[in-house]
Amino acid sequence: MTFGRLTGNRAVWVLTALVAAAAGTVFAFVVPALGPADVPFHLPWWSLALAFAACELLSVRLSFRRGAHSFTLGQLALVVGLVLANPTDVVVAQLLGPLAVLAYRRSPLTVAFGAARLSLSACVAVVVFHGLLPSGDPFGPPAWGAALAATLAAGSANVILLAAAASVAEGRVLWGEILGRLQVDAMVTASMTCVGLTATTLVALDSASAALLVIPAILLAVAYRAFLAERQRRERLEFLYDTTHALLVSADVEEALLALVDRGRRAFRAELAEAILLPAGAIPRRTRVSPLGTDSMASVGPLGAEGLWGMSAEVGTRLIERPAADPAVERYLRDACVRGSAMVTVLEAEGRALGLLLFANRPEVDGEFGESDLDMLDKLAGHAAASLAHETLEQDFDRLEQLQSQLEHMAFHDPLTALANRARFTEQVSHALVRREALVAALFIDLDDFKTVNDSLGHKAGDELLMGVAERLRLSLRAHDTPARLGGDEFAVLIEDAESMTVVIDIAERILNSLNDPFHVADAEISVRASIGVATSGEGVRRAEDLVRNADLAMYRAKSQGKGCVELFRPEMHAKAVQRHELKSELQRAVDEDQFVVLYQPVVDLRGGQIAGVEALVRWQHPRLGLVGPDTFIPLAEEAGLIGAIGRHVMAKSSQRLALWRRASIAGEAFTLNLNLSPREFQSADLLQWLCAAAAKAGVPTSAITLEITESALMDDLEGGIARMKHIKNAGFKLALDDFGTGYSSLSYLRQFPIDVLKIAKPF
Repeated sequence: MTFGRLTGNRAVWVLTALVAAAAGTVFAFVVPALGPADVPFHLPWWSLALAFAACELLSVRLSFRRGAHSFTLGQLALVVGLVLANPTDVVVAQLLGPLAVLAYRRSPLTVAFGAARLSLSACVAVVVFHGLLPSGDPFGPPAWGAALAATLAAGSANVILLAAAASVAEGRVLWGEILGRLQVDAMVTASMTCVGLTATTLVALDSASAALLVIPAILLAVAYRAFLAERQRRERLEFLYDTTHALLVSADVEEALLALVDRGRRAFRAELAEAILLPAGAIPRRTRVSPLGTDSMASVGPLGAEGLWGMSAEVGTRLIERPAADPAVERYLRDACVRGSAMVTVLEAEGRALGLLLFANRPEVDGEFGESDLDMLDKLAGHAAASLAHETLEQDFDRLEQLQSQLEHMAFHDPLTALANRARFTEQVSHALVRREALVAALFIDLDDFKTVNDSLGHKAGDELLMGVAERLRLSLRAHDTPARLGGDEFAVLIEDAESMTVVIDIAERILNSLNDPFHVADAEISVRASIGVATSGEGVRRAEDLVRNADLAMYRAKSQGKGCVELFRPEMHAKAVQRHELKSELQRAVDEDQFVVLYQPVVDLRGGQIAGVEALVRWQHPRLGLVGPDTFIPLAEEAGLIGAIGRHVMAKSSQRLALWRRASIAGEAFTLNLNLSPREFQSADLLQWLCAAAAKAGVPTSAITLEITESALMDDLEGGIARMKHIKNAGFKLALDDFGTGYSSLSYLRQFPIDVLKIAKPF
């Protein structure tokens, strides 16, 4: 059972708010209606608050398996207050007195929860007492029963709230601990109530006689503290014995470490516990136990180990506060999700650090780690280190080597296809270039339209397809060729010592042919094509990165040539790629410096031969290259996220020019403007907003502007595209479908589009 979806301190804050709301409601609407008992005099609230504060200072703390509970002499003060004070004063005193003690060196959560808990338990006490108090003598047996019922109810509420806080912090209800606490609290409360009733009777008869009870009360608290201290010492000895025994009898490293950290976590009431072995010359081994008792065994990589060395540099047991002074230690604690402080001890034997024990994240309602916790941890470290020194828990080096081998394989292989990954492929290419005796070639393979498989059949089907492609790729290669998956739907092949370029081309063609047969995935047949780019060491390549880059450029050339083919790298491809990158980096400056010009192509009405409008054409006036056409820079602008700024620039200039022409007698009010929208512009959420704003600013009606879009802008999201077109039409703009005949060219789709003009491409 969990407290919603919250656990930890956040859940305790929610519980605190609920308890405070309940206490405030009872205090505001129920407590004021309760009248004081019929006694000779009434104690002022401040004297009762001082009594509660004094009782809190004499508290004794009893630890449980996953928490702790404090018992105070507060029941004495509560019984006196119930009989001799106004109900409202009892609640106020019960809140302010102990709160003054709790606020000293306690966390905000502890103070807030304590205030809410004390308020609600006090409200419960006064309501029960005055509800059961018979009319007449408040000192007779019926009144005693009412007082006992009130203190038991308040004590039970207190125990339940403390247990609830520990439960929500951990994310589960600890029924056994709640019942155990209720039993102990009932015994203590009954005893304290009897003493309190005796004190109340004496005070009512003779207030000076109350002093006779001070010394017995103090002696009782001291004796009880001594009893609990002895009990705690015995429990800790039992814990150390059980832990040492578990270390000695266990021959398995993992089993022993899990037993050690789990027992320690429960003993220290910590949400997080770790045991780390630091073997010389091997990977550190870490065992972690979580708040819910689940465990995990993992190896710590170099970054984590850096923090471990920082913590093990200082031998001994100590408390580390966050943020730690050592950056490596702080990084390790942050990655381990340690809150506040952590207890750390070094397992040191034979002059070196064998490992570490770390316990952290004690729930704030239980308080911070104290000196007694550090002392017990120090003793635990001594026993654990002795066991390690005598080889009871020495690392199983065969298992560590196996684990290291597995980690190395995971670091250099794709987990889905088991092919080499990008890092291993690049490494293999580097080695091949160094030792080459013949031609070295890299094939860059990209599946065509793979995204449609994921979108239509789901990612699981996509993964199955990738595994199938990887298997066919293996079967198409020679034994000493290296296949790899670089990521997504990108594969690569390293061909070493090829006798000629013919061998390389044959392998590439064999790969394409292997994909001809459809794949059976997710109860469907899927046909796959691929584009392959080929680059060789013959182009003067010396670095692996350059060879892979050249193959990648050739693959993009194959894509542009119609897909499903093989393309060889040529040096001019790299030059074009460099130029493309330079233009892309210069686009932002072009936008900032307004380097774009708008040219106008006339639109002629064939019926009369007159110019009816213009089409705005944007060009980039590059300071070095001159006039650059849209086919070159529009795709770059879309990639760089600058197409919106360029579109707004064109709309602003052309709509202002349209306004001038429409006012001129030579053009007239019928003169119109055609404006091209890129697919990215058409799909932007604020398209209609800035179009209408630009038209309004220029003073031209939206009906005078025709927006031209292409089929490709619609087909990725047909329903959404049609909806956007309708919104544009409703705003008054006209719509034209541009270059019809170069894309899908479906007349059935055409009927669904709310367009005014169809512009047919010449090839169609």
